[in-house]
Parts: sequence; structure tokens; C-alpha cells
Amino acid sequence: MKARFLLAGLVLTCLSCTLDNYEYPDSGLYGSIIDDETGELVQQDIFMGTVIYFTEQGYANPALQSMVIKNNGEYRNTMMFRGSYEVYTSIESNFEPVEPFIINIDGLRKYDFRVTPFIRISNARVNRTGRKIKAACTVQQVSTDSNVKTLGLFVSTQPTVGKYLNDALVEINVGTKCLNPTDLTVELNLEEFPDLKEGKTYYFRIGALSGRGGAKYNYAPAIKLQL
Repeated sequence: MKARFLLAGLVLTCLSCTLDNYEYPDSGLYGSIIDDETGELVQQDIFMGTVIYFTEQGYANPALQSMVIKNNGEYRNTMMFRGSYEVYTSIESNFEPVEPFIINIDGLRKYDFRVTPFIRISNARVNRTGRKIKAACTVQQVSTDSNVKTLGLFVSTQPTVGKYLNDALVEINVGTKCLNPTDLTVELNLEEFPDLKEGKTYYFRIGALSGRGGAKYNYAPAIKLQL
């Protein structure tokens, strides 16, 4: 009986040795989404933002994989196998989609996507007067096939605040073309948001939405403010 148990143990040991010989993902791809004109990061929603898709080449039916872009416009995936990949970005985005291209990965490789955002936001500022929070910025649309649909102000205790992660939001209709830099404002009345507490610190983030189908918000960096 003891001999049988010993034999079974040896078999399991040999099987585990065989499994350990399988390849494991020892490579990766990282970088940033960069405005091709300004050199600034194109910020995203932490949820429901732009997605990078990739498929490993050399297979008849390669699985479609994806990675999410971080809130600040950076991305990183260190669990990839060495090889060639077809890479592209989702159509639902806040910049002109990146068409599929092939990239070779052997170890950790950096690749920056240089893109054209739908809208650029600059001079973002947030101030409080009494029970009102006034947010102002300058917007300029880059794509000419639509207009600036909406301007929004998003509030959260988290710096990753945005359209899909917030404690409060205000959106106003713009509905006009802003081909030249245009100053816009949006106002939040604290009386309408009792969950925003006095003395507490929040992050306020201004976003502008293009009227293009499937467009995501373009953002300015979040601004920290204590109520």
C-alpha cells in the first residue's frame, strides 16, 4: 500500500514539473496617449473610457484582448507573451481612432500613441463664491465634422473623477461649433447637492463632449478644492 502512495506521489511530482515548463507572459507594452500637437496627455474616464485592443499574431483565430487607458492618459500591460501583435483603439473614444498596426514585443516595450483629440480644453479653473462653484475653461474643437455638444463639471472625493465616477455632476448644452478658442463656464449650486459636505476636500474636473457619434468626454486635469 505504501508503495502505491509513493508511486502516485512521484507521478504528481513529474506532472507538476511538466506544467512548470510552459511559457509564461514575460513581456509587456506601456506608454501614453499624447496629443500630437500640444504633446499633452489625452486624459480619459477611468471607467467606460477609450480601450486599446490587441491580438497576438500567428494563430488562425487569435483572441481579441484589451487594456484600459488610465485616467491620466497612460497605459500599461506587463502580462503579454513575446511576439507580434495587431494593435488599435476603440471607435468610441475622445480622439480620432488609431487604425490597426503591427508591433513586435520582446520584453517590456514603450509605445506612445500620438493622436488627435476631438476637443482641447485649456485654462481650466474652479472657484467658489458663497454656495456656488463656478468652473471656467477655454475649449477648441479639433474635428470639424461636429460641434461641442456638452460642457460638464464632475465632482468626487477621488482624483479619478469623471462622467462615470462622481459624487455630483452638472452638464449644460453647448451645441455650437468652437473652431476657435472659446471661453465657456458651468456652475454648480451646492444647495442642490447636500451630499457635498463643508470642510471636505473634493476634486473638480471639467469635461467637454463632442457631438460625434460614440464620442467620449475630453477632460482637463482635476482641480483639488476644499469646500
